[in-house]
Amino acid sequence: MGRQPAKDSIVLRYGLHLFRRETTIWQVYIKLNDEKPVRKSLKTDDQAEATQLAWKAYTDATERQIKGQPLRRVTFKRLVDDYLLSMGRKPARQYHKDTIKRHFAPYFSTHVLDFSQVSDSDIVDYMQWRRQKSVDQGRTLTDKTLNRENIVLRQIIKHAVKRGYFSKDQAPVIESLKEQPNRRPNFTREDYKTLWQTARKRIAETAKTDLKEQRRLLYDFIIFMANTGIRPSEAKQLRWRHGRLPHNGVSPKVIMTLAGHKHLTTTQRYIDVNDEMMRAAVNLV
Repeated sequence: MGRQPAKDSIVLRYGLHLFRRETTIWQVYIKLNDEKPVRKSLKTDDQAEATQLAWKAYTDATERQIKGQPLRRVTFKRLVDDYLLSMGRKPARQYHKDTIKRHFAPYFSTHVLDFSQVSDSDIVDYMQWRRQKSVDQGRTLTDKTLNRENIVLRQIIKHAVKRGYFSKDQAPVIESLKEQPNRRPNFTREDYKTLWQTARKRIAETAKTDLKEQRRLLYDFIIFMANTGIRPSEAKQLRWRHGRLPHNGVSPKVIMTLAGHKHLTTTQRYIDVNDEMMRAAVNLV
């Protein structure tokens, strides 16, 4: 359904009109050269006030055109809605959407009313706001987390450049933060030696069959974990049958699915090669 014809229309100059439709509120129509026309409500029913607002809107639009900016103000919501739509069904879309909702939208929607005019200073202010937000919530915000979030912000800015909201040269720069090394806790060689020696000693300290078997399994588990490098979450999904499947001709990819591994290289760590398999391979050559 098209627009309703204007009830009242006043031409202030070429490309600048005042008009009203079915309400008493005045609207303005602005057309500059080959740019797409802009229509917006002036939110007043007073003709004199509407005329002043229309001229101001025309002046602002002219200045924006000279600067290479879109005639209409680019709200952050309008930009990110279009950005998320452009992502389609990409796996990362949900993370981008959540990051925008939790962090970017609360700040940029209220502090940068026209994202086509976002500056380096605005990005610096956001970073300070983001850090203070974590402090207020009693959380620790690492540079690694900020860098991960800022990947999304860079993509949003890149999308704004594609849309012509500002040029690549005008786009704010988001520098990567130097992350502090955060090495996970690990056993030293002496720690590992103490661990397996203690585990083996505890096997000999009990005469109870069930308890001895449990301690033997614990000892085997320690040796297995230390020498394979398998993650605890991966170890929890392993079953005895997984060790026999390769010998029975089951494809490593099938075993990968059964074990819940994400990568085939993980599964291949646990597939041993015995003499029988070597002989069978030689016979096939």
